[in-house]
Amino acid sequence: MRVLMILLVSIILFGKELIPLYSYPNKQWSKIKDAIVIINVNNGPGFKINNDYSKYINILKQNGNKVIGYVYTKYGKRNKNIVKYNISKWAELYPIDGIFFDEADLNNNFDYYLNLRSFMNDLYGISILNAGTNVPQKIINKNIFDIIITFEDSEIKYTKPINVSSSKTKIAALIHSAKNNNLNLNGYDYSFSTKDTLPNPWDNN
Repeated sequence: MRVLMILLVSIILFGKELIPLYSYPNKQWSKIKDAIVIINVNNGPGFKINNDYSKYINILKQNGNKVIGYVYTKYGKRNKNIVKYNISKWAELYPIDGIFFDEADLNNNFDYYLNLRSFMNDLYGISILNAGTNVPQKIINKNIFDIIITFEDSEIKYTKPINVSSSKTKIAALIHSAKNNNLNLNGYDYSFSTKDTLPNPWDNN
């Protein structure tokens, strides 16, 4: 979702929590340790350094966190040059460790994301994509991306994953409108669930 929101996703990547942290920097950020944290300044990095973000990104890194920058892709329809500009801008403005590609369409636009992944190779190590639905298994088996979110919807629409993880690429699920928080979702390596509902189910996590 291309909105600024707080989304605390209890996922483990390489033994660490993955936390999409879309709130404005605050003292609560100082309590996060040894996690992978996705931040979103303004649907991306913005155009100039925000001192509050700079301060708390440094605190996050001092606390052993990996910091990931948010970039949306419009399901492969956003101009690649603009996306690449955002990827480079993150590196220019803040000391981040990877990129989170939101609105990812790997079913129809794999080459688009492969190109972006190759572009970021010299800048960052961690790549995370939010497809929100199942993707061709052969894409996962290529071991190109670190984690792909293959389900994002309400609990009532939840289905077990068709995809399976490879040696490198892992799969995840994000569920809203759940009866209970933190559902145990068999088949997914990483998952998050919340009782919150649409239109913005992630704003109170």
